[in-house]
Amino acid sequence: MGVNHLRFASEANLMRLLGVSPGAVTLLGLVNDPQTEVELWLDADVWQSDQFFCHPLVNTATLALSRATLEAFFALTGHSIHFFNAAL
Repeated sequence: MGVNHLRFASEANLMRLLGVSPGAVTLLGLVNDPQTEVELWLDADVWQSDQFFCHPLVNTATLALSRATLEAFFALTGHSIHFFNAAL
């Protein structure tokens, strides 16, 4: 990924960039990032799954979404998917 240091986003940045609080971080938060300030990085092996479970911006519910549905969502939000291999 070309970075030396990774860390979790602060509570303030989660709210500012994705409109979510800690514990409710979700791929669907990208809908709140119209300026595409957030980069989407996914584990390449995980992306091979058929279904993905995502909070709908709050952690009191969970949605099961297909890869095709998420791909369409990312296209609508303007976010490109970057992949990494966690197994390395």
